Amino acid sequence: MSIVTQLDIVALKDELNNYLRYKFRSYDTQSRITETTQLINGNGTDRTFSLTYGASLSYIAFDGVSVGGTPLLYGLDWLPIFRGANKGKITFTNIPAAGTNNISVKYGYTNTGKSNYCYPDYPRVDLGINQYPRLGFKLFPAIKLLGASGGGFSQVSNILFSLKFVTVNTESIDEAATAVKNIIEKDAKRFYNFAFISPTSFRDFDMYDDTTGKVVAKVIDFNIQNRVEVIQYNT
Repeated sequence: MSIVTQLDIVALKDELNNYLRYKFRSYDTQSRITETTQLINGNGTDRTFSLTYGASLSYIAFDGVSVGGTPLLYGLDWLPIFRGANKGKITFTNIPAAGTNNISVKYGYTNTGKSNYCYPDYPRVDLGINQYPRLGFKLFPAIKLLGASGGGFSQVSNILFSLKFVTVNTESIDEAATAVKNIIEKDAKRFYNFAFISPTSFRDFDMYDDTTGKVVAKVIDFNIQNRVEVIQYNT
């Protein structure tokens, strides 16, 4: 059996998580990301490289990578590694040429004692108010069969991407939620693992577990359309 799929939930979450962590750091009043640009020597042999603030951190997000001054595309030309033995490193599709400081990596890492601001699945509700704001999201694929034959079948899915912004400032949450929507709309066609993403609704979210009465939340739903999966059975 062989599967050709655009429905890789891990890859979708990794790309969204990386994007959200970096794009919305300006709304993080706890300053949980420190930006840096690291220059690396290519050797014409290796495609995977370590970063100074990479492997030991629970939070790392990448903004841009270039080789020889040419910007490279996330997913197509390079990928961050978020788990496993090479966590915190980056890997290239094509081996970079040898050169002095010819690889440039712009990324962010956590300050000492800080935890994640954004991560897949909704933010925890058992945190103290001083640890907000938080940003989290979930993906809900809705899969529909397109067609079937004796050798296999194909299916398509639309994915509900539900993003939740949690903060203690009631005056700023609508502003922040609107900024989230606008930035994602602006970059809608720039993602690698999906061709387009569109907002569908704003929703208030009641924080029933908040005993302080100070935490507020806003949910924004987006639609990721037409993820195709083809499954072929070998005969």
